[in-house]
Amino acid sequence: MKKNGRSTQAHVKSHPKFVAAPLRRPEPPRPPPAPSIVGRESPPGFCELEKGAIRRFSTAVGETNPIHFDEAAARAAGYASLVAPPAFLAALRPGTDLIAELTNGKQVLHAEQQFELARPLLAGETVTVYGRVADVSSRTLPSGVAETVIVEHEGSDGAGATVFRSRATLVLRTSQRPATTPESSS
Repeated sequence: MKKNGRSTQAHVKSHPKFVAAPLRRPEPPRPPPAPSIVGRESPPGFCELEKGAIRRFSTAVGETNPIHFDEAAARAAGYASLVAPPAFLAALRPGTDLIAELTNGKQVLHAEQQFELARPLLAGETVTVYGRVADVSSRTLPSGVAETVIVEHEGSDGAGATVFRSRATLVLRTSQRPATTPESSS
């Protein structure tokens, strides 16, 4: 397009007041702060470690050690019954599943899981599991608002001794990326 014999585009580019800057998507609005859930605890859950569940879980994670499948092999190794693999702790839940409550309807990235095991857990044991929200933080990303939630679990045996602790870090997306329209994509 020409104006007074000059190209408008060339005029805009050479004008000192016009500086080329990258176009940025506006930040999505931050949600109002939710009441703090840090420190929220679940009621205890009582989880019986069953032989069938230990065998199925061991198969699912590719475990090959016979102490997870064969009672005779477990006894020969010095255990009273089948031994639950360490990752089996992820299947043990408190009375109210805090993770399920926190992630309801949100996109979830299970970013990290840590386990601390005091001793092997055996089939036939009942473990009392408690859960607690340890930390929550929120930040705005280009794709929307995300919350990082840390949930801790602790399990104790029938004598009240702590047998495991776990810590899960979850990233929850609470808003979707704005939809692109034909007008905004051109």
